[in-house]
Amino acid sequence: MPENPGKVDTSPRERDRKTTSARLLDAVGAFIAREGFGKLGVNAIAREAGVDKVLVYRYFGGMEGLLRAYAEQGDFWWTVDEIVGDGLPYGRPNTISVWMGTAMKRHMEALLRRPVTLEIMAWETIDRNELTVELERIRTTRSAELRERLLQQFAGRLNDTNVDIDALAVLLGAASNYLVLRSRKIEVFDGVTINTEEGRDRLASAVETLIALALGD
Repeated sequence: MPENPGKVDTSPRERDRKTTSARLLDAVGAFIAREGFGKLGVNAIAREAGVDKVLVYRYFGGMEGLLRAYAEQGDFWWTVDEIVGDGLPYGRPNTISVWMGTAMKRHMEALLRRPVTLEIMAWETIDRNELTVELERIRTTRSAELRERLLQQFAGRLNDTNVDIDALAVLLGAASNYLVLRSRKIEVFDGVTINTEEGRDRLASAVETLIALALGD
């Protein structure tokens, strides 16, 4: 029995394991951001990390375990505070339509700051694996939290309309996801440049108009 069972193992072997595991996890993100998923595999990640591929199996049980571990520690999706924490831009009226347009713009900007997430989103259209499942879980949870945060202050107003605001939010989210994914390779979509402030402002303004017309906002 250990003399001190509560003591953290700080032996050189354990430190090496933690350091190597961290290098492998970092290598997953770096490789995906640069190369996508087409060439992803044990050999590629081992080369990226500069370690023997046997360590992928020793520490993670293989590629599936490595991807699962990466998913569990990854910053894949925005937090609700990223979208609503700063409130509305100065001088904008506190209406549902303005909030929906602002939220969509901040959503797009948050994804553009996460190139690995964009690669995973593209990958989930053709395959389902540990990373895409984790992204789906986080996205669903955070989106529900965002809708709840935004709409609770307008609950009385929404009771007076027949518009399915949840379904409308899903459509807007899907459209903005598609546009951001396209912007990885093609920045301009029918004359609107997604990777510029001006282009995203145009889209946000269009959303505000759409929601205002639908709700009489």
